[in-house]
Amino acid sequence: MRTILIAACICCCMVVHSTAQQWDSYTNPHDAAKKDTASISVNQRDKSGKRHGLWWEQFAATHGEAAYTAFGSYDRGMKIGPWYRINELGDLIAIENYRFDVLHGEVKYFEQGSLTCVGHYRGLNPSQAYDTVLVIHPVTGEEKLVGVPSEKGSVRHGVWRFYDAQNGRLIREDDYQIDELLHSKTFGLTTADSAYYRSREKNMPHNRPVHYKPPKGKGSSLTELQNR
Repeated sequence: MRTILIAACICCCMVVHSTAQQWDSYTNPHDAAKKDTASISVNQRDKSGKRHGLWWEQFAATHGEAAYTAFGSYDRGMKIGPWYRINELGDLIAIENYRFDVLHGEVKYFEQGSLTCVGHYRGLNPSQAYDTVLVIHPVTGEEKLVGVPSEKGSVRHGVWRFYDAQNGRLIREDDYQIDELLHSKTFGLTTADSAYYRSREKNMPHNRPVHYKPPKGKGSSLTELQNR
């Protein structure tokens, strides 16, 4: 399943940026007809030496962060679209979206394959000293544009939801506007909820017995199992 997921992600990136990658690999427009358009290369650069098209990058462990592999697309030196991060075990740990080489849009984070966080960033345009971001007053609902220094890169902007990695339950919801936390809500367990999640966790594969145990007083032969 893990391999299928990774392969699917790579295919998606290839489809979106295959045209750009093919253009990037040409050294002479007149040789385009000679190029096998079905062949797509990774880790290529454009004519000015900037990263362009699909890239696969590996990062060593540093500053307390474990080693990981990342893959996604560049547009003339800038990260664009979805980027995927995978740990050394092959587990997906993050899906992040980029624009102008900075985080922009929805991001998802995982622990051992389980979704733990879904959030949103607003990427700022690095070609300008300031970028404008639409904010909404939490009480009056009034909308206005606010100038934000583009040197910030990205700001948390929108709803962030956090989930229990073991059972998928929503445990917290934070609402941000330009990195300012406006509201945070924690979702506790009611008596009914608690019973439901205890039952659900009990039936998870890692909590179930590995081997079949026949009922007391009966054998475990195939004939007996079929006659039950």
